[in-house]
Amino acid sequence: MKPGEHYVSHGHPNRTTELLYVEAGELTLTLGEEIIHVPQGCSIVAQTNRYHSYANAGAEELFFSMTVASLQR
Repeated sequence: MKPGEHYVSHGHPNRTTELLYVEAGELTLTLGEEIIHVPQGCSIVAQTNRYHSYANAGAEELFFSMTVASLQR
């Protein structure tokens, strides 16, 4: 993501989990009202069945990978 860029999701089905890994830069992850800063080299597992967003508030480009698991049974 370029500096200042952001993406908003209004939520996924219940039991949806995302694993995010920051390769470069710092990810600002918002989960509902909670704001979490995930620095380079770190990862986070998040329940994403509610409003959430990803943002690059830094001055450098942000690179992160995402794996999504949606268990609907």
